[in-house]
Amino acid sequence: MRIFRALLVACAALAACGDAAKLAPLAPDAVVLAFGDSITFGTGDDTTRAELGYPPRLEALLVQRGRSAVVINAGVPGETTMEGVSRINSVLDPGGEVLLLMEGTNDIGNRVPIETV
Repeated sequence: MRIFRALLVACAALAACGDAAKLAPLAPDAVVLAFGDSITFGTGDDTTRAELGYPPRLEALLVQRGRSAVVINAGVPGETTMEGVSRINSVLDPGGEVLLLMEGTNDIGNRVPIETV
């Protein structure tokens, strides 16, 4: 149920974005940093395996489309948004091209006030 709520919040946030600016195509050799919580890492219902997360699947899709992009899985199971804020600077690459950010599911599950998130 927690994941459903998190996905619902994520969909609502995306819908609120409205008309977003067009992004430039991803460079063929881009490095993508996937930063977030257990959803990024790949925690399943009864497993904790990084190969289950979306980063390796995204990388495989990019390779299928002729790109040599690398997707770095910087997901941490159980991480809250506040913990992510304290960790993000240690993994950011100033020359990086793309950051995928997925935080908040553990905050929702732990009933952290939205003001804190």
